[in-house]
Amino acid sequence: MKHVFTRIYRVLVNNKGFKAAALLVGVVTWYSVQPSISFETVVRDVPIQVAADSGWAVLEQSATTADLHIRGSRETVRFVEQDPPEIIVDMRGKTADQLTVAELGPRNVRAPAGARVLNVRPAEVYVQLDREIIRDIPVNANLQGSLPEGFEVDSVSVNPETVTVHGPRKRLENIESVRTQAVDIEGRIQSFNQRVEIAHPSPVWTARIQPERVEVVVSIIEHTETRTFESIQVNALASPDFLRPVQIVPDSIRVVLRGHAGVIKDMKEEDIVAFVDCTDLEDLKDKRLTVHVHVPSRVQIESVEPSHVSVHIEGR
Repeated sequence: MKHVFTRIYRVLVNNKGFKAAALLVGVVTWYSVQPSISFETVVRDVPIQVAADSGWAVLEQSATTADLHIRGSRETVRFVEQDPPEIIVDMRGKTADQLTVAELGPRNVRAPAGARVLNVRPAEVYVQLDREIIRDIPVNANLQGSLPEGFEVDSVSVNPETVTVHGPRKRLENIESVRTQAVDIEGRIQSFNQRVEIAHPSPVWTARIQPERVEVVVSIIEHTETRTFESIQVNALASPDFLRPVQIVPDSIRVVLRGHAGVIKDMKEEDIVAFVDCTDLEDLKDKRLTVHVHVPSRVQIESVEPSHVSVHIEGR
């Protein structure tokens, strides 16, 4: 057995051709594998999380996000782009009197296996802490956009009306309210409700907000006007073979309409159709009938006076 190992050793040490071949195989292998593990990407705006002792909160923070330059396999890079790693700044053991300059590097990044963090930008962040307090603060809805002409927001409500905010004492003591993220009302014509996140009070300090989402209820009404038409002719609706004259008393009515300001303003008397249904009056001489009124869409009938008229069929 010892003789066998001795011969193998001599081959490895003395056989220059073997060693050259092995080196060549190693180089070829490296160049064939290296492209598959050297994909690079820059993951931008990765949140910087500050770890502090219980009872402390971030008062000042020069940067809340950082960009990561990462190298790895194609699969690793794709995974990192979809689910960015965490950047942690450890401030445990620090006090409110200390303004700390924390260096940001690969050691601050919790990256998945196979991902190599090449650098972090910015390379440092300034952090100062303060005592943490808790307050219940009112929430205001942040409406963005405009409604079409003729519509207006009647009311806005938020549920719950307040949220619990954990944050630095020097900041929270001066806050009167927080806002939601933008609620888009552009072009809307109907009331709606939407669940939306609470916007962070400031980009330079950290707060914990509970609950993180609220429901915003927006009531939208149409801005309407009224218009009175004093003399709208009342017609008789009868079957085509009904040839007897019909007398209607009174033969005109007063109609009050409400609707979109532009529509109401442009309306004419001929846009209003008033009639009584005489299709069942062949065997009756006199009768009081309801006046029916048809108007364009987006217009409502406020009143009809009189609402009933007398109908007399002549020639009987």
